[in-house]
Amino acid sequence: MSKRVCCAISENITKHIPSQSIDPLEYLNTQPILDLKSDLANGIKSPHCNDCWIKEKSNIQSLRQSLNQMFALQKDSSSANWMDLYFKKKNNFHSDIILSADIKVGNTCNYACVMCHPEDSSLIYAKWMANLDHPIVQSALAQDPDYLERSKSFTYKNKMFTEYLDDVLANNKHIKFLKLVGGEPFLDKFLLDKIKQLPNKVKSRLSLIFTTNGSKDFSDILDSLGDFKYIHCSVSLEGIEEVQEWARYGSKWEQVEQHVLKAVDNPRIDMSILYTFQTATVLGFRDLAAWCKNNNVKLGTNIVDEPACLSIKTLPDEIRKKLLEDIVNNRNIINDTETRYEDLLLRVNDKDYDPSLRDDFFAYIDWYETNKNTKKLKNIFPELYR
Repeated sequence: MSKRVCCAISENITKHIPSQSIDPLEYLNTQPILDLKSDLANGIKSPHCNDCWIKEKSNIQSLRQSLNQMFALQKDSSSANWMDLYFKKKNNFHSDIILSADIKVGNTCNYACVMCHPEDSSLIYAKWMANLDHPIVQSALAQDPDYLERSKSFTYKNKMFTEYLDDVLANNKHIKFLKLVGGEPFLDKFLLDKIKQLPNKVKSRLSLIFTTNGSKDFSDILDSLGDFKYIHCSVSLEGIEEVQEWARYGSKWEQVEQHVLKAVDNPRIDMSILYTFQTATVLGFRDLAAWCKNNNVKLGTNIVDEPACLSIKTLPDEIRKKLLEDIVNNRNIINDTETRYEDLLLRVNDKDYDPSLRDDFFAYIDWYETNKNTKKLKNIFPELYR
């Protein structure tokens, strides 16, 4: 199972290290990561971390800052921070504890979403395999010939993900945060049983973070796992009603809405919606924001960069102007977000319209809608086709 030191890093600095064959702590003590930690500790702004440096220069909170803030939380503000005490005794950059782990537990999923990829959805993987001669598939494989072969190993039938979870939890008694993403993690009963069987002393100090498509009654599932210190659930939505059902094929809005609202009323769960800005669905953002506001649901946002034909670059200026107005008008509801409000405005404004991608956009939508019994996008948002 491959590993990365950070999800926002510009390139995988350990790509030449066989990360599948070494345990997490051994990986964190490889020379490229030791060098990176040394640079950060000595105020050297590594170019690998440019994403964070650019945001911080624009007074936008970076992932680096938000994670440092999260780990430094303490109940008694008058006492010394545990991180200060820990690093005061450190005289090297060797890691001996793991505080947080993000684990992708496979690509098995019951949705085939418009912006998704084979490594994130087993249904998308099956579609690609059934259409190997399609230009979209051929274009991706031309850049990465082994892509589908790697994606094949992401199925839940491959237990390396849960074995990795065992390794992280068994050998790291100080771990505080565990994030689980798929695919759809709530489809994996084996994984859920593993979490349920953790000792109570582990649960009492461990915070769980899930990303889900909302197809399962995750409120009841999370209640059944036991008493963890904190549980956050991020539900990925692309809109409401027909927009959601078009963009996340397989989704039934009434079912998802019921599951979300049930979780909102569950005091043991901190829940939010995660919306990704993409050309095909941005005209539905206003309705989703209004729904979140009416139901007291926190709304987080992100932006799709790949495939490029779905990115903001394919959004005509007139529609982009309306989108910016919608973002400004809903800035108070965008309060729990991977991409903060200020960062969101910056990134939307920063993407110049590229008319050369428009044909790619329409071709991609035709490919996505093939053999799907949903309303066509041109009938949902005819403005996109003008």
